[in-house]
Amino acid sequence: MSIANELTNQANSYDRLAEVKRFDESKLGVKGLVDSGLKTIPRFFHHPPDTLPAPKSDPRTRPDYKIPVIDLSGDRAAVVEEIRRASATLGFFQIVNHGVPLSKIDGLISAIKAFNELPMEIKSQHYHRELGRGASFQTNFDLFQSRAASWRDTLQVRLAPTPPDWNDVPEICRNEVAEWEKEVVKVGDELLGLLSEGLGLEKNKLKELSCLDGRMMVNHYYPYCPQPDLTVGITSHTDPGVVTVLVQNEVGGLQVKVGEDDWVDVEPVPGAIVINIGFESYQQTPRFFHHPPDTLPAPKSDPRTRPDYKIPVIDLSGDRAAVVEEIRRASATLGFFQIVNHGVPLSKIDGLISAIKAFNELPMEIKSQHYHRELGRGASFQTNFDLFQSRAASWRDTLQVRLAPTPPDWNDVPEICRNEVAEWEKEVVKVGDELLGLLSEGLGLEKNKLKELSCLDGRMMVNHYYPYCPQPDLTVGITSHTDPGVVTVLVQNEVGGLQVKVGEDDWVDVEPVPGAIVINIGDILQIMSNDVYKSVEHRVLANPLQEARISIAVFFNPGIRENIYGPIPEIVSSEKPPVYQSFPLTDFMTRFFTKELGGKSLIDYYRL
Repeated sequence: MSIANELTNQANSYDRLAEVKRFDESKLGVKGLVDSGLKTIPRFFHHPPDTLPAPKSDPRTRPDYKIPVIDLSGDRAAVVEEIRRASATLGFFQIVNHGVPLSKIDGLISAIKAFNELPMEIKSQHYHRELGRGASFQTNFDLFQSRAASWRDTLQVRLAPTPPDWNDVPEICRNEVAEWEKEVVKVGDELLGLLSEGLGLEKNKLKELSCLDGRMMVNHYYPYCPQPDLTVGITSHTDPGVVTVLVQNEVGGLQVKVGEDDWVDVEPVPGAIVINIGFESYQQTPRFFHHPPDTLPAPKSDPRTRPDYKIPVIDLSGDRAAVVEEIRRASATLGFFQIVNHGVPLSKIDGLISAIKAFNELPMEIKSQHYHRELGRGASFQTNFDLFQSRAASWRDTLQVRLAPTPPDWNDVPEICRNEVAEWEKEVVKVGDELLGLLSEGLGLEKNKLKELSCLDGRMMVNHYYPYCPQPDLTVGITSHTDPGVVTVLVQNEVGGLQVKVGEDDWVDVEPVPGAIVINIGDILQIMSNDVYKSVEHRVLANPLQEARISIAVFFNPGIRENIYGPIPEIVSSEKPPVYQSFPLTDFMTRFFTKELGGKSLIDYYRL
């Protein structure tokens, strides 16, 4: 019986230490186990279930998470700031245009692969655990100390301050390792300078502290694993040193922890070098941002693990009758949809998003001049309109602009985004006009019916900015709520987080679609349609990414506050009696602004 088979047939007489010793003395490595054709992995590779990656937190279902890729050829001050921000938050980033030829990276990776795929009798000559030697090949440096082994083999080379005896480095990769040593010192030198400047220090400060002088190289090889649900490639850990410089091939697997339970992939980028900080920084959000646990998004209902849910994307350039039906169906079920070919130039959308981003990233002393809670003014900047009413604050800032029926004093709108907001006002009125016509027809009414009821005439614009949150598991971007008005027209950047409630406990992402506009039904339209159209709860998750989420919503409301609103008479009958009482718009809006944002309490209040 082969050693591999013996190691996987010890269920009745398991002696972990004996198994591990037998494996180590065989010098097979995990690659040797794979080559033997085994179908089950030895028991000492089995990790306790509570330490294994759980499907609920698999970031491959979380495309909104991104490890930043930083171009070192850019403006130095901007690069320093990008690296500072990445190092202070995730602690991981990738760099491109770093000066290392792609041929050197590919050559090193190919040479390490070639070594690991040598015949066992050649490769095993390098297998040992003698700490004093400059190079060694082994499976897990902590094989005899760890609770469970990890599925990888490693060629380790000590580079500095004491250089290796290069004859100890396998000949098949010796030149490539030596060449990489030269390149990585240059990368490390540049990187330590950028990190020093990010701390407000002189460029050479970290180098002067000898942070470049100790270097250890580990070359990991992760072969196919027949039972990947029972083990890991490397257990969760932090690196002990100053900084780690890593290259990887196109096979992913490296993940970074974000918050308490979430993990994000470090996606392979051709030619990029991965950098991580050798210290686990931890930042805390103020306690008044902490939401009660029962109100926080639950991992079990995270729609990023539910790819079967989709928010419909409707092409307005199609046959009108078909478009009306698509919009009617979406409005009557999810209450959310996205539209494309809507006539708004992409440049207008991108320009608006960029301008709102620029305002929020102004120096605090400039931005704070716009911070107030005076309801009568046409524009205001603040954190949470319901900050003093809500049980917990939400992690966002908002620039709010009242557009109609009373236009703002445009001097109140920050100059940096004033033109873009004014231009968007023109575009969004056209979109709203077309949309109200389609929604009217979906109810079997004349095209202009909702417009005649002044549903285009009240407009409020909210420009939300969701910065990186260091504890996204404790707060939210916006709590679960419904919008009070007729319809909401929203644009967003590529950072996701907006979710729609489906059923009792499930949530589905509103995935960003380039150039699309998100539409959702408001409470008043649900009432006016007599429950044909649905105003659905939605929320925004706290942003775990360095890149801020930006969304701009325009709420369309009836423009005549003294009018009475309720189910539209043409769509009620003895067979379909009204299910809501009528009400003055002033009463409705007063109730909205004097309560905590959350749930569907307004709809329920007016239900008969």
